[in-house]
Amino acid sequence: MNFALPPEIEAVRDMVGRFMKAEVLPVMEEYEKRQEFPRELIRKAGEAGLYGSVFPESVGGSDMGYMAAAVIIEEMSRIEVRFTSCNNQQGGTCPTCIYLGGTPEQVRKYVPDLLAGKTIGIIVDAVSEVLRISHEQISPPPPTVAGLGREYLTGLVKLDNRLLILLDIDKILGSEDTAAVEALAGV
Repeated sequence: MNFALPPEIEAVRDMVGRFMKAEVLPVMEEYEKRQEFPRELIRKAGEAGLYGSVFPESVGGSDMGYMAAAVIIEEMSRIEVRFTSCNNQQGGTCPTCIYLGGTPEQVRKYVPDLLAGKTIGIIVDAVSEVLRISHEQISPPPPTVAGLGREYLTGLVKLDNRLLILLDIDKILGSEDTAAVEALAGV
């Protein structure tokens, strides 16, 4: 039995290795130190075609299949596993949910930008309610809230018997994605 990969899949592995060594390895530690989401690296990975192997060309994929997807993830993980975690949302969960369950208009509108790394994929499990909160109701996070993630907090709100944590959506998503969310919400 021959376990050798087809030449086109070997070429994908080589391309991913070059990308990871040239673009990700030199800067990933700095992203970690700053506790910053590697948005620019996701854009570059999308441009390099790392997120679209299982999607057809009509939506920005390469249609190379699941063997290519497995090799991409394996090579990314071998070189820098922290960055590989972005692959699940960008090349898997988000575009797949939209591609399989969305309308043709939603597929055309969202999947190509996810695969290209122009839009960041994020899944929200549920939204229980939407509230309007005045600036006067917002308190700064207390100094006891420290460590990883503090920079994503903008404040706290005590509302009835609840404590609400406000997140800096621009830091989490980026200003372009925030503008898109606001447009969808009619804000």
